[in-house]
Amino acid sequence: MATVKARMGTNWASLHDDMLELIADRVLAGDLLDYVWFRAVCKTWRAATPCLVGRGVVEPRFHPRQWTMFPEGNGLYPGHPALDGYVRFLNVDTGVFLRVHLPCFKDHSVLDCPEGLLLLQRHKDAAICLRNPFTALYVNKFRNFLSGSYDFRRRMVHAAVSIHAGGTVTVMLALSHLERVAYASIGDRQ
Repeated sequence: MATVKARMGTNWASLHDDMLELIADRVLAGDLLDYVWFRAVCKTWRAATPCLVGRGVVEPRFHPRQWTMFPEGNGLYPGHPALDGYVRFLNVDTGVFLRVHLPCFKDHSVLDCPEGLLLLQRHKDAAICLRNPFTALYVNKFRNFLSGSYDFRRRMVHAAVSIHAGGTVTVMLALSHLERVAYASIGDRQ
């Protein structure tokens, strides 16, 4: 009886590429994490669907748009030693919480969480980077955003990130105490 059931079973790995692409597009339209898990089912499915590597930050369809970093409260902030490198994220559509280990908080602070991405400042040199918390992909081409050491955590800073379909990423910071705005784009040499 077991051999009959095995022969009648569906071989999901043999789905046509067109069907896999259609399913992947629909899964991705719902949630990035579902897409990541979809690609993890088998090698065939992974090979038939677009890879996140190199696109997870600059391509908007790969952003975890429904997810936002959830504040811990009680004086705990991302990177606080009591959290051991873990941060909670909330899916605002489903109400699901996810606890993610992000070792980057050992030497970075969060400025903002636009479209589910993390806008981070490195402590040692104030370099700015944009990171996808679920794929660990990041853009760190904003190294010389401001000259010298600048601690955004101690200043009143408002951040905005704009990501265009063509892959152009622009970060803008409003520095209230200096009455200045600083911005940089990928490829910007200013």
